[in-house]
Amino acid sequence: MLATVDRPVFVQLPSPGYLAAAGSALAAPAEVDAARDRGLALAALLRAEIEALAAEGVAYVALGNPLYPPLLDPWPGASG
Repeated sequence: MLATVDRPVFVQLPSPGYLAAAGSALAAPAEVDAARDRGLALAALLRAEIEALAAEGVAYVALGNPLYPPLLDPWPGASG
């Protein structure tokens, strides 16, 4: 694919923190610690993936977290 485009390529990957915490209530300190450990392991894997993408010519990589937009909404539940 990279050989057929004439502009920088953008790839979005899930953030390691989001993946690590998905499905966990994070209600207890042990759950938070476990999610942190999972996040660190996932971050190492994603770093290797990003390095491989860069070596192939991918110019931009973004880490996405679908939970950010609701957290940034100053008026949750408001319409309009």
